[in-house]
Amino acid sequence: MNSGDAFVVFCPGMKSAFLWGGAGANEQELVAAKQLMDAFSTKPEVKIEVKEGEEQQDFWDSIGG
Repeated sequence: MNSGDAFVVFCPGMKSAFLWGGAGANEQELVAAKQLMDAFSTKPEVKIEVKEGEEQQDFWDSIGG
């Protein structure tokens, strides 16, 4: 992942998703990531916004460590 961007991480089964915002991500990138997350017809039940440096262990587990 890149500190200058925002990413959407869908967990297995698409029941939850993380929107990860890098420290250098601008507002446009964060808005685009939110729109991407909402665009899927199988919307995640749980949406969690995470800022770089504030990730919990469940975030790291969802991307494999």
